[in-house]
Amino acid sequence: GDPDADGLTNAAEQTAGSHPRGTLKRYLAEGVSNGFFSTRFAIANPQTSTARILLSFVDTTGRRTRHYVSVPARSRATVVTSDIAALNGASFATTMEADAVVVLDRLMTWAGYAAHMESAVEQPSTTWYLAEGATHGNFDLFYLIQNPSSAAAAIRVRYLLASGSPIVKTYSVGAGSRFTIWVDQEDRALSAADVSAEITSTNGVPIIVERSMYLNTPNKPFKGGHNSAGVTAPALNWFLAEGSTGGFFSMYVLVANPNATAASLRATFIRADGAPIVKTYSVAANSRRTIDVASQDPGLADTPVSVKVESTNGVGVIVERTMWWMGSKRSWTEGHNAFGTTRTAPRWLLAEGETGGPRAINTFVLIANASTADANVRVTMLAESGAEESVTYAIGANRRFTVPVASAFPSSDGKRFSILVESLNPSTAGALVVERATYWNTDEDVWGAGAGAVGAIIP
Repeated sequence: GDPDADGLTNAAEQTAGSHPRGTLKRYLAEGVSNGFFSTRFAIANPQTSTARILLSFVDTTGRRTRHYVSVPARSRATVVTSDIAALNGASFATTMEADAVVVLDRLMTWAGYAAHMESAVEQPSTTWYLAEGATHGNFDLFYLIQNPSSAAAAIRVRYLLASGSPIVKTYSVGAGSRFTIWVDQEDRALSAADVSAEITSTNGVPIIVERSMYLNTPNKPFKGGHNSAGVTAPALNWFLAEGSTGGFFSMYVLVANPNATAASLRATFIRADGAPIVKTYSVAANSRRTIDVASQDPGLADTPVSVKVESTNGVGVIVERTMWWMGSKRSWTEGHNAFGTTRTAPRWLLAEGETGGPRAINTFVLIANASTADANVRVTMLAESGAEESVTYAIGANRRFTVPVASAFPSSDGKRFSILVESLNPSTAGALVVERATYWNTDEDVWGAGAGAVGAIIP
C-alpha cells in the first residue's frame, strides 16, 4: 500500500525511514544543539484527532537522525533537541512529515541571554530571497542552506548592496546535508555592508534557505540576534503584522529589489488608533533599501504599527521587518525579524508560545486586519496540558491589534501553548495577518531576550 500517495510503498517507506502517511512536509534549515545554543520545537495540532509526526534531522556531515512524536488533538507538543543524544554538538536542518495539518515552530536560545524563532516553510525551491542582512559594526551574518535532495546542489548567491552593484559567489551543498555561509568573511566588500541576497540552485536541485544575524557587544558574543526563512519569489504586495516604535524599540522595514528596474513603492502604516499613514519610496535596481519607520512621520514616532507595502509600477520586491531593543542603536542588546507575507487569510496558527515562569515570559499575538470591514476574531489557546480556551475580539477595519496572552488567558501562566486565530466573519473580514512576539527577563535586563515569527496559514 501507499496511503500517502508519494510513490513509495509502505515497505519502501520502512526501508527509507520515512513516514508512511506523511501527507504534509515542512522544513527548517537552521538548528544547533551544543554548549552555547539550545534548540526546541513546538508542534501545534488543531485537528480533532491525534497527529503522528516524524522529525528527521540532518547535520553538516550528512548524518540523519529520526525522532517520532504523537501530538494529541487540539494541543501542542514540545521536542527539546538536547534530549536527543545524536544531536549533541551538531548543527542540523529539520524535515517534518505528518499525517495531518500541523504547524512546526523552532525556538533557539543561547547563553541564557538571547533567542530567535521561525516557523517551518512548506517546500524546497530552487530560488530564495533574503531582504535583511548586515555585516558592519558588531553584526555577524550567516546563511543556512538545507539540501534535502539525493543530489548535490550548485548554489549561486547574488549579494545585493545599497550601491546597486551585486557581488556573485558560488558554492556546493552536498546531497542530504546542511551548509553554512558566514557572509562577513566571503568578500572584502561584504565585510561592512547592508546586504540582501538572491540564492539560486543553478542545477535545479531544490533547497531551503534561512538567515541568522547576530549582534556582538564588547563583553558578550552574539549578545542579541534574529533569524528568518527566505521567501521564494518577489511580489507586488507584502504585509507585516508586528511593529512598534518609541523609546524602547527601533523598527526597520527592509526592501530588496533583485530586478533590473527600479521599484516604486507605497507603504501604508496601519496603527491601532487613527487613520493609516501612507508614504512612497523608490528602490533602485539590484539593490536594497532600509526604512527607519519612526523617522517617517510624527504619527509613527511612538506607536504600535503594522505595514502594507505595495509596488505601484509592477516591479516585484522582497520585504522584511526587523526590531531591535533596548533604546537607541548604541544600546541595542536584542532583536527579532520576520519576512512579510504575501497572503492574508481568515485562519492562522502559531505553534510556539509561553508565559510566566522564573524568567517572567510574555507572549503577544499581533493581528492586522487588512479588511475593509470590522473583524470578529476568536483567539484560542491550545495548551500543552489542560483544556483549550477562547476569547473573541472586535478588530476594526484597517487596524492593528495586540493580544497579551498572559492577561487574555490567566491560566497560561507557567505553560507552553499554541494559539489559533480565526475570523468569525471571513466573508467580509477574512484578510488577517498574524504574528507573535515573545519576551523574557535575563539576569541583566527586563525583556533582555526575545523572539518573533509569522504565523502559519491553515485551512
